[in-house]
Amino acid sequence: MLRGAFLQRSAYNAMTYDDNLKRYALSTSDFPHIGRLQEFFAPFVKFQKKMSAQKCPTINTETTAYNQLFSHLNKYTRSPSIYDPDLLNAAQVAFEKLKKHYSRATQVVYSISQVLDPRCRYTWWSYVGEKWSKFQPAISDQDLAIDEDDGYEPSFGQTDPLQAYLAEPTNSKADVMRFWKGQEEAAGDIKNGRPDPLYMMARRYLAVPASSLPSERCFSRAAIFIPQQRSRLLPSALKESALLDSWFKYFVGRSANLMDVFEDEWNNSENNDQDQ
Repeated sequence: MLRGAFLQRSAYNAMTYDDNLKRYALSTSDFPHIGRLQEFFAPFVKFQKKMSAQKCPTINTETTAYNQLFSHLNKYTRSPSIYDPDLLNAAQVAFEKLKKHYSRATQVVYSISQVLDPRCRYTWWSYVGEKWSKFQPAISDQDLAIDEDDGYEPSFGQTDPLQAYLAEPTNSKADVMRFWKGQEEAAGDIKNGRPDPLYMMARRYLAVPASSLPSERCFSRAAIFIPQQRSRLLPSALKESALLDSWFKYFVGRSANLMDVFEDEWNNSENNDQDQ
């Protein structure tokens, strides 16, 4: 709304020439203030759009997004003489409000998700390794047994996928979903129903939404799945309908063939059923 008023200020002023709208007229000093308000709120708008996305992981960027907001607000408190008192007060109130929300973003899932982002790969959180131990494949004694008398040098038969991943350089331009889903080397052999354990860990943690907006969107579309004409869907049928709807929404406009996706998912589900 502020941006629209600022861009259309000439038309807005012309509209207020009407006798019934004169009280809404803005002076020449009001529009620069609107510009400063836009600058103040711009990072919050960007934060809201980033956290409400549903076609890409979001929880891995929440901590850094909060830090960007804190840095933005600190800019006002560091140089109070160049900003309006109203903006300074707003920055202080917003800072205290953000601190309460940020305290909820310190759980392990946020840190692990950020580590599994190929653009970050922070290595100093010890509990990432603790969680990885639940996914890490067992290394047999046979793999570790080396007979030096036979001329072999001691070495491990298997490398730890997490350590190998963390040893790779970060890539600031990496697409998180393509990195884990599209690359056979990183995601493991998914088609045979036995995905790489590190991929399984990434899939579990990166799938956590940073906000409740995806769930709210799902509830808002409930009328599509459960209209009055079919109000007795089984839970399994409702789940499949929501899944198909999600796939259609995700692949609209993409080059991937949707039928190929259905076929791959169907084959994976059959392989999983056979393994069980």
